[in-house]
Amino acid sequence: MKLETSGSENYSSFFLRFHIPLTKKDIQFRFDLFSKPTAWVYGYSSRTENGQYVLFHDYDNIVFKDLVNELIFLQKRFNLSDYYVFKTRKDGFTRFV
Repeated sequence: MKLETSGSENYSSFFLRFHIPLTKKDIQFRFDLFSKPTAWVYGYSSRTENGQYVLFHDYDNIVFKDLVNELIFLQKRFNLSDYYVFKTRKDGFTRFV
């Protein structure tokens, strides 16, 4: 029997493994413990009139320089077009492609 744990501030996982003798099999149980969100989430539709979609990203608590580096990486990796960044609140940004 082996017990493993992992987690962060709002999330914890527990893995419990058992080896079954005379078989080459293990049984693993996973238990997740997490904090329930306390805020409502809302958003907008990204569908356009012609059936296409606009890609939205929402970044909170990020330094603008790090955001730009992330967006450049995504733009190169997925061959994305130009993007526009809007500051939606003190510590949040939204990106439109």
